[in-house]
Amino acid sequence: MAVIRPMITILAELADILAGVVLMGTFPLKKKLEPNTIYSTADIAKFLKVERLEVVRLIRCGEINARLVNKNYRIIGQNVLNYLSGSKLSPAQTLTIQASGKEG
Repeated sequence: MAVIRPMITILAELADILAGVVLMGTFPLKKKLEPNTIYSTADIAKFLKVERLEVVRLIRCGEINARLVNKNYRIIGQNVLNYLSGSKLSPAQTLTIQASGKEG
């Protein structure tokens, strides 16, 4: 006789799969931040071990460069690495680094 899994278990597994697709495979966040990967504020908050609103505050005050996409901030990993190293590169310089792999 076949065992039927409860519908709630199936829905929970489906939600986990869809969450991974929506977050572009960045969840759960690795211990290493990839410079050419795009992260959400929640991902960066987990990495920095701060509240998500603190990451939003850092973006709004210009400490971390980010782009607003569909009312949500998206952050290139290199921008967070720049913030952590104290580097103050402009968004154009950061995009140049991302495209060429070096500053220029």
